Amino acid sequence: MKSTYLFFWLSFLLIACQETPEFPDPKFDSTDTRIYEVRRDTADFVSLECFIDVPNGIDRIEILEGRSYEVLKVLEEYRGMKELEFNYQVDISDVVRDSSLAYIVKVYDLKYRTYNKAFMVRVKRFSAPEIILEGGEIIATDVDAFSIRATLMTGMIPIRQVRLTVDGERLELPAVEDDVTEYQLNYRLPLRRQKEYSVQILLEDMDGRRTTKTIKIFKVREMEKPVKILCGGRMSYEVLLEYDEQNRISLIDVLNHYKFQIVYDEIKGKEVIRSISQSGYDLENPDYISYVFNYDTAGILQNVTEAWGSAMTYHIGQCLYDKEKLNGFVAGAVVVTQIAYEDIAGIGEVMSEVWGTAFATTQEKDRIRATDFQTMKIPTYLKQLPYSLFVPFKVGILFQDVFLSPYVYLKMVKYLDSSVVLNNFSYKTDEEGRLSSLTRTSVGAGSDGRAIVYDYQFVYKDTVLPEN
Repeated sequence: MKSTYLFFWLSFLLIACQETPEFPDPKFDSTDTRIYEVRRDTADFVSLECFIDVPNGIDRIEILEGRSYEVLKVLEEYRGMKELEFNYQVDISDVVRDSSLAYIVKVYDLKYRTYNKAFMVRVKRFSAPEIILEGGEIIATDVDAFSIRATLMTGMIPIRQVRLTVDGERLELPAVEDDVTEYQLNYRLPLRRQKEYSVQILLEDMDGRRTTKTIKIFKVREMEKPVKILCGGRMSYEVLLEYDEQNRISLIDVLNHYKFQIVYDEIKGKEVIRSISQSGYDLENPDYISYVFNYDTAGILQNVTEAWGSAMTYHIGQCLYDKEKLNGFVAGAVVVTQIAYEDIAGIGEVMSEVWGTAFATTQEKDRIRATDFQTMKIPTYLKQLPYSLFVPFKVGILFQDVFLSPYVYLKMVKYLDSSVVLNNFSYKTDEEGRLSSLTRTSVGAGSDGRAIVYDYQFVYKDTVLPEN
């Protein structure tokens, strides 16, 4: 009986499947977004091209604007065709600036099925000299040298000359090679006196077109420090900063999350941080952790302990030195050696290793370091901490980006392979030349498919914040 019942249902399913009509979907040569890049010097039109396979026959094809989905054109001349080398010209003659145009080609077949393919057209404006500065046009600094960095581009027309003047005096630059359309300017300017330096960059192409940029650099006695940091992107924090009578950060208050109290000391005339104590806002679970930095009699850091309640462990068990330069450390069973440093022209060496995890879990393959340092100082740097050997239990990324590096850097890379870039950084200055924003952007995508961004806005006593 069971076998008869099973045979009946199998027969029914077989007949049903045989009688089900086939309506294959129309399809394109690929499902990827097709991207075109074109400069206005070379084209007034861009062709959207693809192969279309429509077994049931084409009814019509629609061209849609890729963001608003507005139907721009309905094409009915392909009706009945089953295979088509599609080519549709987009007019870009009215594009006068760098633009990104999005389109969708939508195919309807005679069985009422549809299929889409996306196109992206990146249009670069007509060639013209362009100077892109790193940072801003007004800089305030208390360092003795500043690197003037800029990317100079002329599109498709080669560069004729690049000229750099400071207070009206022309400076010598490396010669521009023949037929070059892009030039990286990196000039270290000594700042010997507290004054305003007027810097002008001139770029001229072979057609005689010119553009200039003027930078004002103010050499000041001491950098102004912010009173607040607004964190956006992946983490949203408001950080209040308090200073002691010597203008050192004494309290870092991550509002409604954590507070970090900093205690200073002096050993042999050297200012050092003795402890950083973390506490939470939740009274039932205050997250109180005390990090203590222990030094020898000469003020050389020896180890770092962390105490949570009555339990005490080593944050860093032992610091390893080559003469007086930190070369490594011991944390639990982990031994780290050959800590990364980078030389900043005119300033000297800075420790560039970045600690992304607790020290005791450090693995060689996961080590990372900062590179491409600028001469723009980060005003919240805790300079009394001899080395950045501090990864707080909470908000570690905030500390790494804002408090543990003396200078802005533009890249974070793999320790073992500097060609593997993990994060890019950018910064801006305000009208007073102060660091106003610092942004970290991941090269890889997060779980939502988009880059992970951390953005820090530095707020000073006279900063006027934009209205929401």
